[in-house]
Amino acid sequence: MVEVGKRVSSEENWAGNFRCVKDSLPFSYLGLPLGGRSCSKIFWVELIRRLKCHLVPWKKMFLNKGGHLVLIKTVMSSISIYNMSVFKMDVCVTHKIEGLQRNFFCGDGVNKKKVHSIKWEQLCKSKNEGGLGVGSVLHKNQGLFRKIGVEIWLGGFFLMEKGDMRQVRGSGGCLKMGLELWVVWSIWEVRNQLVFKEGVLDFIHLEDMVRFRVGWWFKNYRGGSSDPITHIMLNINELCTEVSKKKFSRAADWLPPALNALKFNVDGSAQGISRVLRDHRGKVLCFFSGPIGIQDAIITEILSIARTCDLFGSRPELADKNLIIISDSKMAVEWVHNNGVGSFRHAQSILDICNFLERFGQASVVFCSRSSNAYADSLAKRGSQPGGEVLSWSDV
Repeated sequence: MVEVGKRVSSEENWAGNFRCVKDSLPFSYLGLPLGGRSCSKIFWVELIRRLKCHLVPWKKMFLNKGGHLVLIKTVMSSISIYNMSVFKMDVCVTHKIEGLQRNFFCGDGVNKKKVHSIKWEQLCKSKNEGGLGVGSVLHKNQGLFRKIGVEIWLGGFFLMEKGDMRQVRGSGGCLKMGLELWVVWSIWEVRNQLVFKEGVLDFIHLEDMVRFRVGWWFKNYRGGSSDPITHIMLNINELCTEVSKKKFSRAADWLPPALNALKFNVDGSAQGISRVLRDHRGKVLCFFSGPIGIQDAIITEILSIARTCDLFGSRPELADKNLIIISDSKMAVEWVHNNGVGSFRHAQSILDICNFLERFGQASVVFCSRSSNAYADSLAKRGSQPGGEVLSWSDV
């Protein structure tokens, strides 16, 4: 139990009744200081102590310059990154942390000073600028701290989940884009100005720039809307919410064939092969599932198509029907259309399929997505179960 604000005389009694430990501000919770002022040196004492504890055991004799550089970039950055993303560091604290890094890299240890042969500011520069890419602690703190502010602003600005705009269907097809892609260039431009040109972050200017660019995207998305760009910018929240409510199912439904046609959905997997025959009404005329043995995915798919041809050819009453064999293996369908070119191992099975297609001129093998072949896929997985071979015909 922690006392905040006005002192309460009965605090000890409350702590005893609730069986809590009494404490006072500031204190540390999960390694994060709470209740203190981030501009105070005392607030960062625990962080500096942890940095020293991680660097002191490493002696100079065991590591070369490269090892020192790796420890500074990994250990020291990972320890302080959470604190720097939540609290704004005082300048004297950043100098203290950089002093630990400088003494550890150039001196004989963390607490031993030595004359440096090169400026630390030069080492902090990127490798393209002639430095070692250590980075400035102050710049890291500013970047992480402002990143949290940008994320909070984005969350309140768009008021929608990221997954809702992964797919937007327009007149030109599917336009896939994430929420981050709308604003990434605006934020990245501001970030470059802050890091490289020492600019000043202006949230109002950044918000206006994002509204302007997103507004033009909406204007072009709607086929050149007649609404002025200022109107779209002012109502961008409603437009985003309106588009985010559009849900599009990724699963494709099974489409029935023509009146005098039959669809034979086939599937092959490591568990087995399967076939499902349906007419224009969606009625299941035949289904089969059975084991195939240890085979690769392509050969199981081709064997499933080949045995479908044999099964269909054994039923003379179906000779006048237009057969459409559906497979979710694009490679298997391409090999059948190319008469087995590129597939030496499956040449005989593909040759049998091609002979069947020549004999039944109205038969064809086409590709479909796996989502529309779910029935056959479930039967194929059943083939590995004991007694899994099943063949059933209904009245045609």
